[in-house]
Amino acid sequence: MKKTVRAPSARTFGFYKLQRRSKWDSISGRLLEVFMNESEYGKKQRHKAVPAVYLFLTDLKTGMVLLALRQNTGYQDGMWNVPSGHIEGDELPREALVRESKEEIGIDFDPCDAEHVHTSYRPAHDPTGARVDLFFRVSTWSGEVRNAEPEKCERLEWFPLRGPFPPNITPNVLHALNEWWKKEEPFSELSVEWLKEHGLYRL
Repeated sequence: MKKTVRAPSARTFGFYKLQRRSKWDSISGRLLEVFMNESEYGKKQRHKAVPAVYLFLTDLKTGMVLLALRQNTGYQDGMWNVPSGHIEGDELPREALVRESKEEIGIDFDPCDAEHVHTSYRPAHDPTGARVDLFFRVSTWSGEVRNAEPEKCERLEWFPLRGPFPPNITPNVLHALNEWWKKEEPFSELSVEWLKEHGLYRL
């Protein structure tokens, strides 16, 4: 006996199309979600690092460098550092260095007198993200060195350029000082292992 095969009804066919559309909507929705997470108008989100400048203020007569003991900042408090800060969006590095120096220690200098001596890169090791640190030496300035931000700095003190330095000096600053004096390549990549070894890893 010949078996009759019935064509699907319009209702059945419509349900089939609805199923296919629902699956596609789900897939396309997920693709769109991934697209929006990874890009904006087709541009992939790029890795970003926070740029900062550091001042090695040196007295050529005495061979000393200025350090500042941090407090009440929420970042590396109780550590000796050098005058430093983030580069704002509309600034060049040396412009940021001049601004931070005025704000923190009350001095002024020509940006052209700031000599770049070292750059280091730190991958993300705390909630602030990755860092690019630019170190500059300045030995000519105007104004009297003073603690202009006592709420953030316990005190300023001069130390011999070649040390010894206090044990609680910020490790990446000490590293840059040593690399500068060794006259090695003026660039360092501080790995996650290095950051962990020196107590800077907080993730």
